[in-house]
Amino acid sequence: MRMIHTRILTFLVGLIFFTNVHAIVDSNATIETKTLFQNLKSLQGKGTLFGHQNAEKEGHGWLRTGVSDVYKVSGKYPGVVGFDFKDVLQYYSTYFDFFLEKVKLAHEKGAVVTFSWHSYNPLTTRTFYDKTPAIDRILPGGDRHEYFKGRLDVIAKFANRALDAEGKLIPIIFRPWHEHNHKWFWWGNSKKSGKAAEQEFINLWRFTVHYLRDVKGVHNFLYAYSPGRPNGSVKTKSYYYKYPGDNYVDIFGLDDYKKSTSEIVPWLRLMAQEADKKGKIAALTETGLEGITNHNYWTKDFLDPIKRDSLAKRMAYVMVWRNANENPDHFYAPFPGHPSVPDFMQMEADEFSLFADDWQDFIGSH
Repeated sequence: MRMIHTRILTFLVGLIFFTNVHAIVDSNATIETKTLFQNLKSLQGKGTLFGHQNAEKEGHGWLRTGVSDVYKVSGKYPGVVGFDFKDVLQYYSTYFDFFLEKVKLAHEKGAVVTFSWHSYNPLTTRTFYDKTPAIDRILPGGDRHEYFKGRLDVIAKFANRALDAEGKLIPIIFRPWHEHNHKWFWWGNSKKSGKAAEQEFINLWRFTVHYLRDVKGVHNFLYAYSPGRPNGSVKTKSYYYKYPGDNYVDIFGLDDYKKSTSEIVPWLRLMAQEADKKGKIAALTETGLEGITNHNYWTKDFLDPIKRDSLAKRMAYVMVWRNANENPDHFYAPFPGHPSVPDFMQMEADEFSLFADDWQDFIGSH
């Protein structure tokens, strides 16, 4: 009986994507990954998932052995839980299985899982902030190409071992090479200039997708493109700077930190329009107010500007950055005792703001 249900689900999901001209990046993606994409598409305009980076890894005053700060203050888990492949690679020998278990737990709690990648510089092996140009050296033909493939091999190994309780691959939104339009990370810097530099980054993105998908057989990724907020006025051309192409992107994201999301809304409107044109999903992939100095931030300056705009409200999720265990002043979600908790609870109670349980209810009703 279960097999029959699985076949019906496979047929229905396949039918959805057959009728959708704009298919996802991986035509061989798992049923669960395709279903996640379709569910996020269906959500747009009806609600926005609240996300928190490193929610299962660290929090205000704790590391690895704690419970999400968001859960502590609200009794609910974030609708999106962020991780970083930097941690998987850096602590490979010690914490590889730990992160697999954390992904499994986040998935079991009903959250969407996403991974960024603050990749250390592959030439110097120093921090991602080391701006030594490296892209040309890690692409095919470069002297660090095999080293780079080794890094991707670890990511592929992790993706292919991210299994739920039934042994099915857990869908993951992979957000590599973020904020590429600025120069604070090495992948935003190049020896080249102009169109040559732009094409070099495009080649990096496309190789990353090709190697993971076609060589290593990773079929549980959706790929998110997330520039930092472009400088200057809101222009479509600026958003698409170094864009790798429709066949390599599933999610249109943006990373931007402002005191109020009202300052970001013009870009969200553009993203929503472009995502709809191309059959993609739109999301505010990184945002927040460090230290949450405005104690009414969550209703007035976080949710309301998005919810009240006819296009900005099409963000499938909005993810705030991490609560750093090592720095008590570096946090983007409330923790027990923080003055913004009452306002956060008011935001959580809003029907438009979805946490993990709310997300599962939405899926169950569609």
